[in-house]
Amino acid sequence: MSGYVASIDCGTTSARFIVFDATAKVIVTAQLEFEQIFPQPGHMEERPQDIMDAINKCIEQGVDELEKKGIKKSEIKGVGITNQRETACVWSRKTGKPLYNAIVWPDTRNTGTVRQLAAKSDKGVDAIKAKTGLPISTYFAGVKLKWMLDNVDAVKEAHDSDDLIFWNGRYLDSMELDWRSEWRSLPY
Repeated sequence: MSGYVASIDCGTTSARFIVFDATAKVIVTAQLEFEQIFPQPGHMEERPQDIMDAINKCIEQGVDELEKKGIKKSEIKGVGITNQRETACVWSRKTGKPLYNAIVWPDTRNTGTVRQLAAKSDKGVDAIKAKTGLPISTYFAGVKLKWMLDNVDAVKEAHDSDDLIFWNGRYLDSMELDWRSEWRSLPY
């Protein structure tokens, strides 16, 4: 195989862009951190635009490094993406702007939401475990979305006017979902 494969890795504290050759040797790497926000105990947020900016800058830096090595970006034959799957972002479909800060995976502000959802079933937090393999938990993005719908006016208004895009690191409006990881959002 000729050509290169790139990876975009968006973690909890930074974004990375790495390009590998056909033998999996790292050719270039770029990494940028972004700020974590702790508005109160148990809450952890990040600005979605900061995340996107870090990803875009990493890609630009990585491509610049490739070109310095005499490699054209067109020689990248594929890109893999990995991310903080349980971090939840909401965007306006009309403006493309975030409606609220991303709620990051360790955030526990939605403990009350978990209790409310669990109370609706005699199985409690295991109510959807047969379908998802997972309990209802503060950890998963779907419960964070439910919290935002219940507590953030801009999110509720966007939902009611069909202007809401939910993103948990895997998709935006027009991208195809990967069912193998999508179930972790608890979409039930």
